[in-house]
Amino acid sequence: MKAFFDKYGSAIIRLIATGILLLLIAGVVTVLQDMSSNSLSNAMQHLDDILKIVGLVVIALLVIGWYLDHQALRQELQQKASTEQEDKKQAWRNQYLRSLSVELIGTVITVVIVCAVVLVFQQYRDIENDKTSLSRQMASPDNDFALEAVRIARLQGWLQDGSFAGIGLGSSNLENAHLGEANLTGASFLYANLNGASLWSADLSFSNLAFADLSQVNAKHINLSGANLDNTTMANADLLSANLADVSLQNATITQTILAAADFTGADLSNATLRSNNFDGTNLTGANLMSAELDNNYFNNTVLPDQTIGNADTDLTRFTDTTHPEYERTLITINRLRNERGFKPIEP
Repeated sequence: MKAFFDKYGSAIIRLIATGILLLLIAGVVTVLQDMSSNSLSNAMQHLDDILKIVGLVVIALLVIGWYLDHQALRQELQQKASTEQEDKKQAWRNQYLRSLSVELIGTVITVVIVCAVVLVFQQYRDIENDKTSLSRQMASPDNDFALEAVRIARLQGWLQDGSFAGIGLGSSNLENAHLGEANLTGASFLYANLNGASLWSADLSFSNLAFADLSQVNAKHINLSGANLDNTTMANADLLSANLADVSLQNATITQTILAAADFTGADLSNATLRSNNFDGTNLTGANLMSAELDNNYFNNTVLPDQTIGNADTDLTRFTDTTHPEYERTLITINRLRNERGFKPIEP
């Protein structure tokens, strides 16, 4: 055995190291093929098999390497008195064995790094697939099914970190959904049912909520800037200190809703129906109230579209009635304010 390893040991180690590399390449190709075809379970099984085989081979190589090093040490001790030529041969052999050990270590490191990359890539794929599945579930017309998706997304932190920004939730049934502090910028809620939903401090800027039902929502401090709320229904809702700058609320119906301290700067409320709402401290600078129906609303220290202060006894028809004698002059002031803030002018 000793003579055999002295003669063939180096070749055996090099052959085994080459075999590991070929096995690794074939295994990684198989895993990536499985992952590209979404066969994640097969990919994991192949990856597990590869790691087991590589582990066994590495253990075998370590044992063989130890044996060769041990033999080399014995030979070195036994041949101290040998000729200078034999010493040079032994030194060359020892150096060769050391270089093979370096190759073996490099192979092991390569195996570990490639496997780690594959595992990280697979984890990323799994997470993205989970997010896609949850987004489809949240768009379901089945309320219980949709709420479960919202719950899972919140627990994972994806609802808050912007993972679902731009999500399509048209015609979804999110009644009583817990969407507080959610980042859903640019999302579509066209015809969605959000009755009773919790939307406090959520970011729905530039989202599309046209024809949505926002009745009884808790939307304190919500950011709806730049959103489309045309034909939206909102009753008994709470939008205290909400950001509604540059929103479009054309033909919307808002009744018995708290809009105190909300910011409607540059908003389009033309043809909207506004009844029995609280506008205490609300900012309506540059807002378009053309043909809006204002009935029984509470105004107190409200900043009106022309930046005058409105209270309970303030006549607001100069903002809504195009035949009012002050309408055109008021519109000039409003358009100047809109221009200063970068909003499009209101057409007469």
